[in-house]
Amino acid sequence: MQALISQGVLREPGERALMGHIVPWIYENTAEAFEEDNDLDELINELTLLAEEQIANDHDDALRKERKRREKKLQEDKCREEELRQQQEKLRKEQEEQKRKEDLQKLREDIDLQIIERGEWRNEILSQPITNIHGNFQSKPTIGVLGGLIGQLAISLTAAVQTLGSDEFLNEKTAYKFFATLISDVLRSDSFELFLASSLEKLILEKGGKLDELNLLDEDTAEQFIEEYKTNSGGDELLNNFLSSFGKYGIDNEILKLIVNSLMRIIFLRFTDKAIQGKQGNARRKLRFVTLPETFARDPNKPQAIVRIRIPLDRSEDEASEHSNEEGKAKEESVNAGEGEPKEAKPSVETKGPKVYPELEYEDKVLMVTPVTETLNVYVMHQAAGRELRLSLIHICRCRRYAVCRSRWSPYH
Repeated sequence: MQALISQGVLREPGERALMGHIVPWIYENTAEAFEEDNDLDELINELTLLAEEQIANDHDDALRKERKRREKKLQEDKCREEELRQQQEKLRKEQEEQKRKEDLQKLREDIDLQIIERGEWRNEILSQPITNIHGNFQSKPTIGVLGGLIGQLAISLTAAVQTLGSDEFLNEKTAYKFFATLISDVLRSDSFELFLASSLEKLILEKGGKLDELNLLDEDTAEQFIEEYKTNSGGDELLNNFLSSFGKYGIDNEILKLIVNSLMRIIFLRFTDKAIQGKQGNARRKLRFVTLPETFARDPNKPQAIVRIRIPLDRSEDEASEHSNEEGKAKEESVNAGEGEPKEAKPSVETKGPKVYPELEYEDKVLMVTPVTETLNVYVMHQAAGRELRLSLIHICRCRRYAVCRSRWSPYH
């Protein structure tokens, strides 16, 4: 029995049931429990990872939202600041524009009161002192033309050459006689002033000379004076800028050199019995230099305004048209009111561009004004005076009949 048991032939029913059914069942359920436990751990780990990932994503979203909120707020703040700045800038510009208009209006009133109303009408334009538009910064009445005598000479000579097609007077001898005749006879003022820088005045004084006796200087000093005068137009910054821009308008530098050389030749004319009796001597007596007054405390190159005294325009056609329009409106109103029969309307004619008005015929007279007062420093441009001077210069070039062509009423005009 024992041997059969040990050989495994005989087994007890309980053991056989235990080993055959219960133990395998236990093994199977235990394995399933372990597998379920592993699956549960994996699920827990997966849920944990998902939770962590969700938390991280939520955190990133929160950060992005906060960042966007802050950026939006910052942008809104910048927009508000920019809007406020623009409003302040607009307000500042409006205030500046309003102040500019008020200052301009006050300046106009001051100019009318201190310059225009104090002006004096004088007959014979070419009998009055003519200067550059700054009036040589002197506190006395004058006529201002752009560039002064030198600038107007350059313009007139260029126009004469282009109109007549001849440059016969563009030589030193002819130009010298031309300028002497101009200053002696055409410009009938007692004196003719040219502006001079203080540095050139100092040069004259250091050599023991005087501004009204330049012809008594030695040749070396005279040559040095002439060369320095040519370099910067005698220190007249306005004239120098004016002459430097002449090339844009076809004015040759040779004409400018010819003008300055001829004027210097007249100024440094050494009187002889023959010269004193001629036009050259008379022109020499008229020409004189003036410098910036010591009492002039403002910047001479920064005027407060440019005053243009223009030739009046003929606007009578507009006035007549306006009167006829008023009559037309009155007729139209009467027709609309039942008086008379309505007529077919004519199409209106529109013109493009600004209308050009003819100039009124002006007399040989000019308003003399003082460009420098105690509180004002302005440039004054006389349109009629500049035209009268240029016409007289061109007449001399064209006809050489001084007694006739000098007048703008001449039949040769």
